[in-house]
Amino acid sequence: MVDPRLENKTFAILGPEEMTFAEAVSRVATVIDRRPLMLRLPVSFHYLLAWVAEKIMTTPLTSTAQVQMLAEGIVEPLPFAEDLPTDLLPRASFSASSIKAALPHLERFGCQDLLCARR
Repeated sequence: MVDPRLENKTFAILGPEEMTFAEAVSRVATVIDRRPLMLRLPVSFHYLLAWVAEKIMTTPLTSTAQVQMLAEGIVEPLPFAEDLPTDLLPRASFSASSIKAALPHLERFGCQDLLCARR
């Protein structure tokens, strides 16, 4: 960032709308025409799943860092964070068109995604 207004400051960067993780998953699922099964499981299960995925997959389905961020559930800026200048506020919506534009080519996970298959 080269804008002098941002030097030596901490900013909270939040999207233009607030939503739950389930709502975000539902939007993506609608775009890719899927009906995901969502189960509420303990955070410890997700940490274990992420740890295993990081050990056996070339590109893990999830990571321990992602689980930590979701477990913290930060939805509000920290008290010391300053507001961004209005001209720098995020404006992109989480719409079907923006989701489609950001999605990679969809492929199923398979044996080729396992580290042992790469050796």
